[in-house]
Amino acid sequence: MKVFYLDCGGRTRFTSKLINHLLKHDYDLIFLADAFKIIDEVHKNLKDYKLIKTNFNYGINVLSKEDVVIKNFPLKSNHKEIDKKYTMDKYKERLLLIEYLGKKIIAVKAPKSKPYKQIYIVNLIKIVKETNPSLIIGNFVTGYLEDALDTSNFKFTTGYIAFASLENAGYVDPLKGKNEYSYESERGDRERIDHIFTNIDLIDAKYVDMLYYGFDHKGMKVKF
Repeated sequence: MKVFYLDCGGRTRFTSKLINHLLKHDYDLIFLADAFKIIDEVHKNLKDYKLIKTNFNYGINVLSKEDVVIKNFPLKSNHKEIDKKYTMDKYKERLLLIEYLGKKIIAVKAPKSKPYKQIYIVNLIKIVKETNPSLIIGNFVTGYLEDALDTSNFKFTTGYIAFASLENAGYVDPLKGKNEYSYESERGDRERIDHIFTNIDLIDAKYVDMLYYGFDHKGMKVKF
């Protein structure tokens, strides 16, 4: 089984190149986050795939060859005052549990802003411990210190908590420590904020350079 994830970042340029890539590699399961403007065009060209389309601009769209079962989780801090002050309604459909061909997979598209990111990460860790997925994949908007190209300006505390919790639960990041970046900002800043975590042996896991196609994130490809 081959899985592909890309945070499209709302980009609409070179959609045809993305479609050509998806057709060429014949993935079984495709996650396209923040692809609200292009998902219909992509699906029109991938006619053999079933589409579960998000209703939210920054949500995660799912394309699959076979039927999938998807669960979308409400994001709450379990503190009434915090939940009242920081509503997570606009972050719906950005944390999905997918059951596909006997595998459980969590797709991630974390918020950038605090404290929404912290609330999101708390929910992610809770769901991982409850469901024990084989794969967690997506944009965590945060990274490891050892992957930071500028360690003097490292501010990814939330990510460290998330990654430590996942590692303590038996998950590993097969792309950790390979001196790769997954995101490049318009200013040229490079960070590794897109991650894969798994508790099973994978045949392959790697980044796919979509920057060439006009996106600001690299894609991620996983093969079971």
